[in-house]
Amino acid sequence: MSPMASTTSSVNGVSDPKSTHGFRQFTNVIVSQIPDSFAVNPEGLSGKIDLDLAREQHHKYVQALRSAGVDVTILPAKEEFPDCVFVEDVATIVEGVALVTKPGVASRRWETERIKPILKQHGLIVAEVLDEEATIDGGDVIFTEKEILVGLSKRTNSRGFEAVKEAFPGFNVVGVPVSGPLHLTTLIGLIDEDTLCVSDESGDSMAMFKRIQQNSQRHYKCVLVHDDLAANVILINGKLLCKSAKEHPKSNVVIRKESNHALLPLDLSEIEKAVGSLTCMSLRFRKPSKIGPAKF
Repeated sequence: MSPMASTTSSVNGVSDPKSTHGFRQFTNVIVSQIPDSFAVNPEGLSGKIDLDLAREQHHKYVQALRSAGVDVTILPAKEEFPDCVFVEDVATIVEGVALVTKPGVASRRWETERIKPILKQHGLIVAEVLDEEATIDGGDVIFTEKEILVGLSKRTNSRGFEAVKEAFPGFNVVGVPVSGPLHLTTLIGLIDEDTLCVSDESGDSMAMFKRIQQNSQRHYKCVLVHDDLAANVILINGKLLCKSAKEHPKSNVVIRKESNHALLPLDLSEIEKAVGSLTCMSLRFRKPSKIGPAKF
């Protein structure tokens, strides 16, 4: 593909990128059930998975999302897709536009075909990555509602970063080299409108935070926690899904002190064995009320 060629395509039109609703106010969430193959997939496993417990933890996760006032769509498990519960990786949604990604693991790219019709059914504009050399996981993307942070990681390359820039031209897009963990969201999460939750457990998270500050169009405060997965939080409709004190006691104390939102603490021990986290198990968005002219 020529460097000047378009790296994304879209269907229909694109909604206005100017947000007109409250911060992190969502109406809909998409999740997927856990297949039996989730427990036997060798990639990324850090221990034997108790499948019943993983499903129980996922059920409580869905309950927490519903308690935040969103409509949750639950997709059936697909045995041929062991990681299908991690739906965040196959799309990035920004203000009514869904960019279907190109996951860094080739075997996961078939998951994108499953998600496309679901996104369209929810009234979202679906854009696709055309660049064959691009790779991008949704777990490397954080939309702060003012700009987009994109991790340059083992799963997302510079061509994937360029695809995000093209798909969402109304927003500043900041590239963040990821050191240590699998995804950007493993080390950094959005805990408030102008505050990032950052882990100091592994990788060079403070270098990543400084990179964001240097290239951002806004100033972020930093809440430092002691565990990577504790930095991964979901702020939704005035509530904050976070890791429980049972699993991350020190980090939970910090989050309780620093957050101004009602906390919904959860255990994810079995899901974490497959490198899972809170954000990676859902696609969160506000259903568009109208569609504007195309801008791609």
